[in-house]
Amino acid sequence: MTKKSKSTSQLKVLNIAQPNAHNVMFNGKNVENRSMISNYRGTIAIYASVTYQKKRFENQKITKEECSFGMIIGFVDIVDCITEKELTKKTKKWFHGPYGYVFENIRVLKNPIAVKPPQGAIVWWTLEGKQATECLKQIPKKTIIPIEKIKSNKSKTKVKTTRSIMVPSKELAGVIGSKPIKLMKAIEFIYYYLEERDLLTEKIKGETYFKTDKKLKSIFKNKMVNIKDVRKLLLEHLHIQ
Repeated sequence: MTKKSKSTSQLKVLNIAQPNAHNVMFNGKNVENRSMISNYRGTIAIYASVTYQKKRFENQKITKEECSFGMIIGFVDIVDCITEKELTKKTKKWFHGPYGYVFENIRVLKNPIAVKPPQGAIVWWTLEGKQATECLKQIPKKTIIPIEKIKSNKSKTKVKTTRSIMVPSKELAGVIGSKPIKLMKAIEFIYYYLEERDLLTEKIKGETYFKTDKKLKSIFKNKMVNIKDVRKLLLEHLHIQ
């Protein structure tokens, strides 16, 4: 059993778009769907991102006005990362994959804390200092489980990549910023960008495609792009220092 921490000076934070973040805190949403696996386990803070997409609120019982944006709104324990083959009665309601981060022990902050993620923060980031302390004051310390990073064999496909720090092109910088970045971090940023804006489409002949908005079209050129081509196309917009 994982030991619980007596004190902590920083928080591991997960960005979740609304209304998904609200549903996690108040409506029993115990699975957050993502394109990439997570090996983190333990207590994390949930950040309701500032992004608003009207489409996300269709067929929802809540409105934009009921949701918080740009704030830490609560804590959860991330206990697993599952695929469709691992669904249970407890997780199948909210899962649509390809990976699902499973949450337990929801703790809602009575007073949400407005924060600004650090530059380059995509999915995961760390909150420190006074704002982290203000968040932690609102939950019992004994409920905090220290973060662990486990080994996972869910993704067995080995992809050759580069560990070099590279500079984004002008077009790519318009999406991920101009700060030098590693290829895998750039790919992660693009995946999150697609998820935040509901640009991922249904599979076409067994392949997953995404739509490009104005910024992405300047990078990927076409209106529809195969998700498996992201790495190759990004390398055309990343230059080794």
